[in-house]
Amino acid sequence: PPSFTAVTTVDSAISACVKGKQWMQALQLLDAMKTRDLAPGVISYSMVIEGCQRAGEWERALGLLGVMERAGLDPSPATKQHHYTRALRACAKVRDPERALRLLQVMAAAGIEANTDCYSAVISALQRAGDCREALAQLDAMLVRGLVPTTDIYTATILAASDLGDWERALRLLDELQGRGLSPSARALSAVVRACKEGGQHERARKLLDAVKIKAGKPVPDDGMRYSTGAAARHTTIRIWADLPESGGVL
Repeated sequence: PPSFTAVTTVDSAISACVKGKQWMQALQLLDAMKTRDLAPGVISYSMVIEGCQRAGEWERALGLLGVMERAGLDPSPATKQHHYTRALRACAKVRDPERALRLLQVMAAAGIEANTDCYSAVISALQRAGDCREALAQLDAMLVRGLVPTTDIYTATILAASDLGDWERALRLLDELQGRGLSPSARALSAVVRACKEGGQHERARKLLDAVKIKAGKPVPDDGMRYSTGAAARHTTIRIWADLPESGGVL
């Protein structure tokens, strides 16, 4: 049918705009389809939503998900989850935990299940913004739901516990991370050492320093929150070591 041919033609133009990072033009084409009695399909909306996401226009992208639903083009649960996860990651990037938490609430109200990636983004946003208690609370929430934390999540929550001065929680999280067969980054290890040192647990700090030194001797992988380098970890280790009392004064 002519309408199908017309929609396909416009979809091709939208695809070209998205590939060319012209999200506004893609959105204009979508709007033009409606004014010309051409019914945009799932493909049309999905491409424009993707273009908005790539441009960081995640609020507009989520708005288009709602438009799709009102038009009777109900996106699949996996599609909704994907786009909300992208939005949550954007919140983490700009350190906007309040908006990230609101998005979690919106997801719950809409019956969209938050997965590990969603919680990773929320916890990252909270830890980056310094809301350490809520970061740990979100970890507890995902554990209650039976979700398994990743190395990224453990790193962020170890940093949060360390910033709160909760060396016991930091140690427990490190133990859980390793108990799941995961390898802690030098940054996470250094944070636990710092928490122990500041909490007066100098012997525990000393025992962890060897592990930090080993980790710091090679590039630290991206932990999904912030890049770290072996040199930075070594400097942290050296600073902590210098601050520790002599062995004779421990305990």
